[in-house]
Amino acid sequence: MDVKVKVNMSNFYDAIGDIPKVVEKEANQIVGEFCEDVVRNAKLRVPVDTGRLKWSIRHMLGKRSTHTIEAGADHASYVEYGTSKMKAQPYLRPAINVYLPKVRSKLANILNGKKF
Repeated sequence: MDVKVKVNMSNFYDAIGDIPKVVEKEANQIVGEFCEDVVRNAKLRVPVDTGRLKWSIRHMLGKRSTHTIEAGADHASYVEYGTSKMKAQPYLRPAINVYLPKVRSKLANILNGKKF
């Protein structure tokens, strides 16, 4: 079973109302960089046996600026969350937690009109 994290930027834009297209583009770029950082970090953290799980971790950009981070190997969720017979070895959630404060700060700076 795979593991997916979706960041739907259209919800973010709807929540803050009308924003200039340049700000929307900048916010989307920041979230894209966040996702790429998370993918790189998760690949460093994931336990490797055959490498199939490591190489299944990727970032995809979908419609309406929806970013998805996915670990697509069949055993991705078993490793991330564990099972009754196997201890969890989280790789995706810790990677997200490393970069989450940074992305929040950058998005807040955009909304406050500050440069970074």
